[in-house]
Amino acid sequence: MVALELCGDVVVEAGERLISICTGGGGYGPPQEREPERVAEDMREGWISRARAREVYRVALDAMGVIDPEATQALRAGGTS
Repeated sequence: MVALELCGDVVVEAGERLISICTGGGGYGPPQEREPERVAEDMREGWISRARAREVYRVALDAMGVIDPEATQALRAGGTS
């Protein structure tokens, strides 16, 4: 096994395999403490769904990924807005 650089080109020849082991990249700390704008950006870019933003990160977004500050505050306070 050969360790590769973090970033770079790799040529995989016939009969060779490339195995990648990586983390999920979810960030640090409780999801509900993540900055709402970063959650909204992830939703707009297609990384997470609107439902996941609400259920996991406790951020209320409209269909365009715009934050509803009052509903987000209620979700994070334990409400169900």
